[in-house]
Amino acid sequence: MNRFTRALTRHPMIEAYLSLKGNARVSINTEPLIGIPGTLYSPFVALYMYAIGLDYAQIGLIVSVTMVCQVVTSFISGILVDKLGRRYGLLVAGILCWIVPTLLWAFAQSFTWFLIAAIFNSFNQMLYTAFILLIGEDTEPDKLVHFYSWLMIAGFFAVLFSPLSALMVGSWGLVAAVRALYLFAFVCVTLKFILVHIFSHETEQGKKRKEELRGKPIFSFLRGYGPVIRKLLRTPRTLFILCLMVLSNIAATVSGAYGAIFATQRLGMPEEWFAYLPMVSSLMTVLFIFTIQHRITRTHYRLPMLIALGLWVTGISLLLSGVYIGLVGFFANIVCATFANAIFMPLRESLVVRFIDPEERARITSMLMTTTLLIAAPFGYIGGLLFRTDNMFPFLASICLYVVAALVLIFVRPEKMEADAQTAR
Repeated sequence: MNRFTRALTRHPMIEAYLSLKGNARVSINTEPLIGIPGTLYSPFVALYMYAIGLDYAQIGLIVSVTMVCQVVTSFISGILVDKLGRRYGLLVAGILCWIVPTLLWAFAQSFTWFLIAAIFNSFNQMLYTAFILLIGEDTEPDKLVHFYSWLMIAGFFAVLFSPLSALMVGSWGLVAAVRALYLFAFVCVTLKFILVHIFSHETEQGKKRKEELRGKPIFSFLRGYGPVIRKLLRTPRTLFILCLMVLSNIAATVSGAYGAIFATQRLGMPEEWFAYLPMVSSLMTVLFIFTIQHRITRTHYRLPMLIALGLWVTGISLLLSGVYIGLVGFFANIVCATFANAIFMPLRESLVVRFIDPEERARITSMLMTTTLLIAAPFGYIGGLLFRTDNMFPFLASICLYVVAALVLIFVRPEKMEADAQTAR
């Protein structure tokens, strides 16, 4: 037993968790408060909107409106997070993008309700900026991937509750059950942001930026975005991150909202089965992280990210083959997408912190999100039109985008480009 315990504590993921302190500790330990309600309602979001009366194009339009609003909020999020600080910025963003929308979704009656909720939910870009800086700025760079993986794992503890949503949908019907789940989400996310605010502290870089901006009006800093934009466009590493963010976000946007509808309408999958998918996916993710992920991510980031993109392409191909092989294709896609997310997303988030200049990290991060959303915004609506034309088209478009992302990873070498530029000077 002692030998097993020693071996367990030497595992890179366990070592990382035991070394948690401060902001990272409270953020990870409270993550199930978002993960639990998210796991319960997320499989039914598109089906819920469809049951309320939205058509395919309106569902896609909600996605696009959200992204257009996110362009605005992400543009100012860097300023707000610098001005308010990472800690208060996270609290304000949490109220706007989670607490208010969950109530609107719970009582939604029409397209208008979802539209208003989408506008509030667009502040998740401010939440993203505040959260990634709160947890990452005072963390050792070599531990970032493990910490972001633990965030995923903490959220996945919610899988123990996922059968409840299946029972609720089976007993109450889809609409009534999802309304109750959104109300539960409201309670959980409110508690999450209160606890994080109480037990976290401002980062050193956050304190510095707050002091520099003290007494200055927020919108006066918009004039300072010129140098930030020039720095972003002239730095190969930030452009490299931007390309990966844009391509992966568009791919997820085009097809992400329609997987459940495709499975029910084309493959004949019962609605209540979707409640069990998060449980299966989360268990696979945790198993993958503890057994394989830490071995893959020891290598240079390029190879594991290519593996993830390959898994996404394979999974979507198997999903589309489901019209011939049945639900086996759908479940194979779940496996591939689960492993791809477990590899790609923690690496992408760690690159954002590692590659960006600390002095302008908040504003450059917000500009990365602004640009990503500005480019990706129309594709939610485009995905709806593609699905209405042929329900395979959005998934084929996603495959093409993942292939392009793989080509960027193979042929673009940002570190070498920066080194060559410095030598030339």
